[in-house]
Amino acid sequence: MREEGAEFPNIELRQVNPYLRGVFAKKDIKEGETVLFVPEKMCLTLDMIYNGTDFGKLMVDKNLSQSH
Repeated sequence: MREEGAEFPNIELRQVNPYLRGVFAKKDIKEGETVLFVPEKMCLTLDMIYNGTDFGKLMVDKNLSQSH
């Protein structure tokens, strides 16, 4: 993710137990400080799925989507 421009210097992902993972702060995070930045090119939206992929279009065509 970092190679694509994502930034998350103050958080880390941890596996708490075999069934649970979480995001934890590495330090106290100040008001206004960026916690996570994900460039738009790395985001996947419902609109992109439904209108930009064959699978999404199939879900809509077969009425398998509850949000459309």
